Amino acid sequence: FHRLEHDILLTTNNGIEAQTKVLKEFYLKSSHARKFLTGLISVLAQKFLPERKNNYQKEDMRLSSLYRKYSSEVPEYLHNKPPTFIKHVMTRMCAAADFTLNDIKALPSPGTFSVRSEGKQGDYHVDYGAPLCTCTDFV
Repeated sequence: FHRLEHDILLTTNNGIEAQTKVLKEFYLKSSHARKFLTGLISVLAQKFLPERKNNYQKEDMRLSSLYRKYSSEVPEYLHNKPPTFIKHVMTRMCAAADFTLNDIKALPSPGTFSVRSEGKQGDYHVDYGAPLCTCTDFV
């Protein structure tokens, strides 16, 4: 599972604005597509969305272990994860050496854990399946 971080970012105004600009400048050049809803829908369904999906799939494959070999320093459980997630986990592995099993609790959902914060009170939620972590440097 890879987040859409290398494709369309729908959670920020900048991402939406960037995709709107691409749509207008490269896909809606004809007056029919600009002026009529049917033209816009046609361009979205037949060109813009299929090409965005194709780009996402190519990027997803490029990040796969089927496409390239990972460094021996990267643990196997981090293979096929987004680069930002791999970097985050790798930089935190040294700090994690100070943790004990008492600092980590498995949650009912597979691959999810509650992990004690090293710097402040409270716990972080880690999900290897998504992947996500509620810690500030991953968010």
